[in-house]
Amino acid sequence: MALAAQGTREVALPGCKSLSARALILSALADGESRLHGLSDAEDTRDLAAALAGLGVGVDRDPMDGVWRVRGLAGPPRVRGARVDVGAGAASLRFLLCLLAAGETDVIVTGSPRLFARPHHALFDFLRSLGTRIDPRTGDGRPGVRVQGRRLPAGEWRPPLQDSSQFLSGLLLVAGCSGPVFLRLEGPIPSAGYVDLSLEALAAFRGPLAVRAEPGGLRVQPGLPAPADLNLPGDPSAATFFLVALCLRGGRARLQPPWSPVHPEARLHRSLFDAGLLRGDESGLEATGKLADRPLDFDLDPAPDAGPALAVLGAFLPRGARLRRVARLRLKESDRVQGILRLLAALGAQAELRGEDLWINGGLQPDGVASDFDAEDDHRLAMAAGVAALRCPRLRVLQPECVAKSFPRFWKELAPWTTA
Repeated sequence: MALAAQGTREVALPGCKSLSARALILSALADGESRLHGLSDAEDTRDLAAALAGLGVGVDRDPMDGVWRVRGLAGPPRVRGARVDVGAGAASLRFLLCLLAAGETDVIVTGSPRLFARPHHALFDFLRSLGTRIDPRTGDGRPGVRVQGRRLPAGEWRPPLQDSSQFLSGLLLVAGCSGPVFLRLEGPIPSAGYVDLSLEALAAFRGPLAVRAEPGGLRVQPGLPAPADLNLPGDPSAATFFLVALCLRGGRARLQPPWSPVHPEARLHRSLFDAGLLRGDESGLEATGKLADRPLDFDLDPAPDAGPALAVLGAFLPRGARLRRVARLRLKESDRVQGILRLLAALGAQAELRGEDLWINGGLQPDGVASDFDAEDDHRLAMAAGVAALRCPRLRVLQPECVAKSFPRFWKELAPWTTA
């Protein structure tokens, strides 16, 4: 039986930020015009689109239908003397570096100070080993690098797998430009589900046979992406905040557009259903009102961006939650482990870090003490605090505008949830 539609909260999700970045890079390599429907409106996405335009890619958004049209370069860029800025987007920087290395380029890439404080050096060193020159530079007072690409050779590559799956994803997106490439994978891939997203994007632009899994790695066939007419799914990372809000506030909700089940955060959502907190059908989602009889257990290594929202949920559950393998949260826009602890403290909740696991005591009562929370320009901490404020309305979120990095309309979408 379908859930009753009356009183259902409607949430318009942004397009998937992860797939949007991959689609822009592949469109830039294509010979012809791609049409991207539902592209993310995040600052990260717009900054990447602007950077690609600075390399000669035609990038325009139709003001009537919102479709992005991307006229590709028919291969890697051949440009010298350009300066582009990628803002604060780590995926944007890493994917763009791989794109520039695959071409014949001499380009300065700048970004925010926090972006260049994040771990990229393993990717820098790998690209240097393939002949790319990468040197520190500044532009307009911002940190950056000068990238001199000399085309990447075909053959066997041994990509770095530490720190981020984005290194491997960026290389996968451009490997076909070099000829046949075998990416030998030596060790576990962090957040491997995001590599699956890259393979999904490659299949959309190059067909299902462009990349083949083989013992020891991935074999990429030579060739360029074809122009695509692509509908981007919703962003499951944005959906996480409203799934948690639904658990905390109760009622019904419909989140649109639907998101890809391949996304690792979509897989993590399943835990909320398996624990009995949520149920759903084709008409929407509903909070069951049931409370878990044991601490919820979340492994964050596959999807670390979910950490702040799930920490808030754990604080209000009677038995709390355990967030496992949180170490990589320290490498995000801020040290999110410390950010989560600060947010929980502002709510009056108790938590303890034990090795790489964060144990959160539950049972927090609504309407806690009045407090300000400084998100330190971290969009996911700010959104998590916004969701927490649904139960603790005296919590005030500082720097609320930073949510534009991934979800510019977040506060507009959350506003109806603040009323009973």
